[in-house]
Amino acid sequence: MILSNLLQIKMFPEERRLEHLREQRDLVAQLRKESEITRIPISQSIQDILKYCVKNQPTDFLVKGFASQKQNPFRERKTCILF
Repeated sequence: MILSNLLQIKMFPEERRLEHLREQRDLVAQLRKESEITRIPISQSIQDILKYCVKNQPTDFLVKGFASQKQNPFRERKTCILF
């Protein structure tokens, strides 16, 4: 950001105008890409998320827990202290 500001200060008016034009073209290209994205209604998204949660609930360790502490990657580790 700072470098681009320094470059803009040293640019001549024509160069600044061309740089601004390039930025605007990039922005338009990005907006065109985003406009082509297919969108689905929120209600459908919520239903899909609920289906996914219900389907994966039996294997979700955060819901059912771990069978043993050895399977839990978040358990507190024993530390070895040597005197």
